[in-house]
Amino acid sequence: MLVCCRSTGAVVDANRAAEGLHGRSRDALLGLRAATLHEGLRVVRGDGSEVHVELTVTENIAPDRDLIVERDLTERARREAMSERYQLLSKFTRDIVLFVGKDGVVLEANEAAARAYGYSRDELLTHNVRDLRGPGTVGFVEAQMQEAFEHGILFETIHVRRNGTPFPVEVGSRSAVIDGEVVLLSIIRDITERKQMDATLLQADRLAAVGTLAAGVAHEINNPLACVIANIELVARKLARLESEGDAARAQVDELSRLIDVAREGADRVRLIVRDLKTYARGDEDTRKPIDVRAVLDGALSMAQSHIRGHAHVVRAYGEVPLVYANDARLGQVFLNLIVNAAQAVTNDTQQRHEIRITTRTDMAGRAVIEVTDTGPGIPDDLLERVFDPFVTTKPVGEGTGLGLFVSHAIVASHGGEISAESRTSAGEQTGATLRVILPPWLVAAAPSSPTL
Repeated sequence: MLVCCRSTGAVVDANRAAEGLHGRSRDALLGLRAATLHEGLRVVRGDGSEVHVELTVTENIAPDRDLIVERDLTERARREAMSERYQLLSKFTRDIVLFVGKDGVVLEANEAAARAYGYSRDELLTHNVRDLRGPGTVGFVEAQMQEAFEHGILFETIHVRRNGTPFPVEVGSRSAVIDGEVVLLSIIRDITERKQMDATLLQADRLAAVGTLAAGVAHEINNPLACVIANIELVARKLARLESEGDAARAQVDELSRLIDVAREGADRVRLIVRDLKTYARGDEDTRKPIDVRAVLDGALSMAQSHIRGHAHVVRAYGEVPLVYANDARLGQVFLNLIVNAAQAVTNDTQQRHEIRITTRTDMAGRAVIEVTDTGPGIPDDLLERVFDPFVTTKPVGEGTGLGLFVSHAIVASHGGEISAESRTSAGEQTGATLRVILPPWLVAAAPSSPTL
């Protein structure tokens, strides 16, 4: 507050608030003309900085004296500028932007939110965020909001449009202070395209692996099938002879039984190969159930035999492991990738007999641990840290896409597990690699958690 001489315009008095606003002492303000202190609705402070103000002038409060009341509008101007910038950002961004109160009510929404959910902005402001969540996800809202207010949170879940259509989203949410009220600022991204791309990539890797296995699987099927056909032909010829031999044919009946048993074993082998191929190649949804990883490993080993035979000896060092809650086709895809990689790592070395060791055990945390170890050349140090990145491969051009371990990492992570790689050295030389998969036990993996896709 300033008091000025009406006739000269000079400051004759100033309070402490005026000193703070102008950045000058009272003595420094006295005698200055008020017009030099104000440039429109700005005050130029003693240090050269500017302050936005609102001026109220009361004339003749005393003979030849005017009162000037100055109100600092800097904070309001800053907030208005911030609000204008937010309006621009939220208007043109493709992401959904919501302000949410502590009770979950939507306080503000941008145009992208209205388009995504199918409501008008005014309609959205009557909704609670629980109304926007997909079936089976509402129960997680309380814990997620608490985490968002306290620390900030990033998670995936399902939201639902006005017409009931669900869609996957990634939600980043943290607290913000708006007009003195603590609210949640949530940036929500529709990740439908990303999920579709992930599914396409997953199926592409599976089909690429099926193509790699096709010749070997055909060979695996042809061998037992040829055995079945040959034995059936022998049985047919012997039966024709037995028709004329009567009781003297008893000894030959035993021989026919043996041939039939061999044929049955061959046919059963064909059935198992086809079953494993169908399990691995099918493109079903991510249905999960309790699974013994050793059975899945056996199926993957069966599929990879054409790659292993003649190059390495397989050691099954199966220890006790808990059941895991998994999709057998996707888990089989992981194990097949690891086993085929191990087989290909030793394929080019004809100087020694290599070993592929498959180990299962339970760690101290009760998790299932699966290790695939080979005695090949190992993984170069410059690739070891990037081995799970897309398109990174140690194979020659044309022999690998560089997607197998990348996809395997994504599958294991989606099951709540971990995957890692180690390369062993001996006398300064690399002597093999171990790929390790760790999966949570069934009862832990199947327990409710933050919903993800």
